[in-house]
Amino acid sequence: MYDPDSTYILPRNVPPANPEEAVKQLSPEEREQRIAQKQLMVSLKFHHRELLKKLPLEMSLEAIAEVWYSLQPDD
Repeated sequence: MYDPDSTYILPRNVPPANPEEAVKQLSPEEREQRIAQKQLMVSLKFHHRELLKKLPLEMSLEAIAEVWYSLQPDD
């Protein structure tokens, strides 16, 4: 089972045995994205916990995707 508390800000292909070395492999942009991803996860977990418990996973993901698309610039 997925445990969000064990999430690392690391490249996906590097085991967390040496996190310091793995983080060095990230570009500045990738590092910022990983940090933002972790911040979003923490926010969802602590600020929307009860709501997320009530919704099926697919509905939660659809809601997040809808919000994400609504924030993208129109091209």
